[in-house]
Amino acid sequence: MSIMSDEQIEPIESTVEEVSEPVLNSTGDNDEELRNFGAGIAICAILVLFVGSTFAIWNLEVTMESDFTDIKLEYAFDIEGIELEIDSDGESDDDSVKYDDSDCDCSDTESFFGNLKILLYLVLASGAFLAYMGHTGEKMEFSTKVIALVAVLSIIIALYTFVSLPSAWQEDMEMENVDLKFMGSDDHSEDGVESEVKGSPGMGYLVALVPLGLSGYLIKTRGITLEDITG
Repeated sequence: MSIMSDEQIEPIESTVEEVSEPVLNSTGDNDEELRNFGAGIAICAILVLFVGSTFAIWNLEVTMESDFTDIKLEYAFDIEGIELEIDSDGESDDDSVKYDDSDCDCSDTESFFGNLKILLYLVLASGAFLAYMGHTGEKMEFSTKVIALVAVLSIIIALYTFVSLPSAWQEDMEMENVDLKFMGSDDHSEDGVESEVKGSPGMGYLVALVPLGLSGYLIKTRGITLEDITG
């Protein structure tokens, strides 16, 4: 029986070592931070778009007091319609209406929320794309532009809602003697009736601003510059 020499064994060992080396991912390295932040951005848009009144965009409280009656109206404006609570002389009632219902007669408000939906869907798509890039490592050359797009869309949503939603509702309701504010109150007195309207941001508005913080963090930590975005 023959015994293998050291020279015969050595090639076999080197062959085993070559086979055991790890295979590199041909699509590039993944980016867990980008994946997680992208998913967070997409989830925020989903919550506002599909969850409903829990994530109302705007809350409006109207109180009217006189010698004869006291009325309190509480409006919650979500992406699809209005939830209304009415308290009249101690008796409560609830109602809801969609913006496109004929009973609402709120074309300006419907138009506003139609535009807001488009902006939120763009945020959703951008967040999903960031999550895809971070998970697969593909299309990473577009990451800086998409991050910047999320930031710009979030700023537009914040300003557009703050300015346009109160004015749209005021136009629909023909409230000429009251100055509606997205955040703040206004008083009015007429024919012995004291009125106050008070606006405040809803949970949906705050959630819609989270992508701005997430994208801003990515821009800062990754040192993204204007040249990176426009180049």
